[in-house]
Amino acid sequence: MLNKSYLENEYNSIWREKPIKNELKRKMHKEILKQRDQHKLFMNFDEFESLEACILVGDQEKVEHECNIMLSQIREELSYDDGVSLVILKKNFTHFLGFAVRAAIKGGAIPEEIYHISEIYMEKIEQSVSYMETEILIELFVVDLTYKVNLFRHKTEKVISPPIRKAKKYIRKNVCVDVSLNELGDQVSLSPSYLSNLFKNEVGMTISQYKQKVKIEEACQLLAFSEYSLSEISENLGFCTQSYFSIVFNKHMGVTPKVYRQEHMSVV
Repeated sequence: MLNKSYLENEYNSIWREKPIKNELKRKMHKEILKQRDQHKLFMNFDEFESLEACILVGDQEKVEHECNIMLSQIREELSYDDGVSLVILKKNFTHFLGFAVRAAIKGGAIPEEIYHISEIYMEKIEQSVSYMETEILIELFVVDLTYKVNLFRHKTEKVISPPIRKAKKYIRKNVCVDVSLNELGDQVSLSPSYLSNLFKNEVGMTISQYKQKVKIEEACQLLAFSEYSLSEISENLGFCTQSYFSIVFNKHMGVTPKVYRQEHMSVV
């Protein structure tokens, strides 16, 4: 049984700690409010459809203008001193990075090249000590991504017919769905057998191989830019088992999904 003196000591100890707890609570609430105010300045990049469209189609003429519109909107929202504004701009870039990379890869750019470019710019932007320099780096980043998409499209559009371009776009848009050959044929108004032969001749791989390639490209993005588990990524992309997903991924990328995530997660 606890004696009276012990209980009194415990009671007094709690009250001695209370001012400390209250002070910590006050500081934490203040920091939460500050972070909440700054979080309002994080842009919803899905609103910048024109910028995304420019990257997606490799439009080098318009992308710089659309990027400047985005940067201007961020600049107008900032009301902090230069140091804090720079921090917020950099935080916005980390959100924008995934948005821009996804658009470039969907546009046909080679994922590994895009990730490499992203890593370089991320490092340079983290080292930047000037708001203006950071804005310029973001603009150059967008221009470089768009150039990579444009380069890919310039190489392929001359030899790929409109139905096959449409079929490729439909496969990419429905990467998480097992699109059947009949469904794809209906989308491009071609018979399944003719579509299959035409696709192989123009793209250099079968429709099944291309669908698998697109799934692996999507997996690369999810591994690098999301916190989904390997089993969740495998299931969402329609692989029958995680083991089979790892085999296919290794075949395409030369490393397992786990190793790939470890190597590329720092891009975020």
